[in-house]
Amino acid sequence: MRLDENIQRIKEVMGLITEAEQPSNAVEINLGNLFESGKYKLSQQAISSVNSAIIKLRDFAKKNPNKPVLVTVESSESKVPNYDREKFPIITGDTKNNFSEEKKLAVGALSALRAKTIEEYLTKNLRIPSAKIVVINKGAQGPPWDGKDAKAEKYTKNQYVKVFAKLNIDQPTQSPTSAATQKTEASICNQSFQSKGTYGKAEKGFIAEQMTIDLGKGENTFYFLLEPHDVPDILIIEYNNQTYSTGLVGIDSNVHRLLIGTIIDNYYNGRPWYFKDLQINAVNTSYADTILKNGYNQWKPDDLRGYSDKMVLKNGFFTEKAKEGSSFSPYMLAKGQIKELKAGESYWHSAQGLQIKKVEGVDTAKVSVVGLIGATKWDLYVKCGSAPYQQVGVGNRQNVEY
Repeated sequence: MRLDENIQRIKEVMGLITEAEQPSNAVEINLGNLFESGKYKLSQQAISSVNSAIIKLRDFAKKNPNKPVLVTVESSESKVPNYDREKFPIITGDTKNNFSEEKKLAVGALSALRAKTIEEYLTKNLRIPSAKIVVINKGAQGPPWDGKDAKAEKYTKNQYVKVFAKLNIDQPTQSPTSAATQKTEASICNQSFQSKGTYGKAEKGFIAEQMTIDLGKGENTFYFLLEPHDVPDILIIEYNNQTYSTGLVGIDSNVHRLLIGTIIDNYYNGRPWYFKDLQINAVNTSYADTILKNGYNQWKPDDLRGYSDKMVLKNGFFTEKAKEGSSFSPYMLAKGQIKELKAGESYWHSAQGLQIKKVEGVDTAKVSVVGLIGATKWDLYVKCGSAPYQQVGVGNRQNVEY
């Protein structure tokens, strides 16, 4: 072993590797056993763990801008017999029926079901334009079941889900340069912006941030892509006396529909044009508070701060307001008003993207991001020239070795 390799190894063992020294071309996240015995659907606690992994994957992608990323979900199960507890929950005291043959899962099936669950969640929520998601189901591993302690370490160590990310050398790196882009400086054809974490205030139409973006000289086609992190936002572009909008884009959850509908319908008599066509309906306080309770990890106490600094969201919020005699009532967007990504489509031509034709002599665009819920967190990517094609992950299964 060379001296430099030996020093590196010693530093690894002693935990002295700094972040700057960590390899930047790969990352591994061991989610461990996210699921209860026989379960393959995500609990709230499991969702929190996967969301933490998503943040790490996004950080990895940011450290490798414009490079294609391969995200792999690897799952495994032990050789302890498994029973489908999503369809057939345990009935206390009924040992015979709890472990009947009809409830038993085929060998490797539980591992496959869990991998599919993680794959589908990442496909919907990862939101890394350059990422491709694949699955490796390792099936049943480890020693045969001896009929004794199912929780023994020799079995549990093979019950896991891991997520890997590495640079995808088989997929060409996206390049902004083409015959069309020669008219514009490369730096202008490959821009990115991050939110400052500001609140969209009611008196400003809930516009959280605005900026003027330089589009360079000459003619070109520009593509804008908004990546909301946690909650839905709206991207608006004003250019050459025309206005373009994505509408609400992000995760179409009950909590988001409730908070956005409540904010808009309580504040406005006449809505701004970018809210005008939204379908919003009144809901009762009990139903609204049930949504908050069931989605407790999807909201924060300051999520209504843009509406009023005095509004602090909590469990039982709407019931408490009703008891106070407040006119602040719950409303809810109709389902589908928040546009989501669809597997298989191009990010840049999805609901999160906008396209404008730049003309000679009009060299800047005004960009606004509307954020109704809490502090805005998003990334904005700008490219020009020929349309970049980066596909929303569809979870193609293939064998990948690490």
